[in-house]
Amino acid sequence: MAIPAMPFAERMEAMRREYGDGVCWTWPGFIRPDGYATSSIRNRQRRVHQIAYILTHGALPPNGMEIDHLCRNRACFNPQHLEAVTGRENILRGVSPSARAARATHCPRGHAYTPDNIEWRRSGKRAVRGCATCRAERRKRGPDGRLLFGPRYRRSKTHCHRGHELTPGNTIINRHSGRRTCRICENANQRERYHTKRAVLDAAGLVKPRRWERCARGHAMTDDNRYWTKGRKGAMRSRCKTCHLESARIRAREARARRKHSA
Repeated sequence: MAIPAMPFAERMEAMRREYGDGVCWTWPGFIRPDGYATSSIRNRQRRVHQIAYILTHGALPPNGMEIDHLCRNRACFNPQHLEAVTGRENILRGVSPSARAARATHCPRGHAYTPDNIEWRRSGKRAVRGCATCRAERRKRGPDGRLLFGPRYRRSKTHCHRGHELTPGNTIINRHSGRRTCRICENANQRERYHTKRAVLDAAGLVKPRRWERCARGHAMTDDNRYWTKGRKGAMRSRCKTCHLESARIRAREARARRKHSA
């Protein structure tokens, strides 16, 4: 025989007698992945805190209003922890990025958001609050008249931070951002990362032979047994001379056999 479910109003009264009004009443039933508790009322899933609000106040909030959890516990259905607020107020009370930005009193560099230090700019369809002090610092120019910050200064640079000249042959341009990078510094960084990783693997005993120390057929890739060819994209690739000579002998033997057979 199935046990009849307790009516929601009686469940609320039982929770009030057991825990009181000052604590959260966490729903003991199903809780959705987003944290809200739901229950079936007349074969329809309803949010538990909305049902509790209706039983307490008689109806849901009017259009434009939402129910906010003052305890920040979405599974709680204590009417004392529920309040009808606007959608904007409900979002600003949360922990979303927009709520944290709205509560910020200083910019990321520590400048206070005073009325004189705030400037508004358009970003798509919304207004973005910016720091006027940071914007003024980005517009500063050095003794030579160049900008000290921003992409204009990067475009006007002639040397990298290590002193290498940014010539056309020594410049790598990112095809997505257009940012320039020193080729000498990038190669040095790659070598440093490679040797650092290899030293760690050596210490752990996990170093494997490099794939270019031997060819696919097992021949040692020494300087005398290596020759270079240009790949499809212009990159130079090393080849095994022994394999090349063996393939040439096999092709010559097959050609002689075809000529003999045709004769």
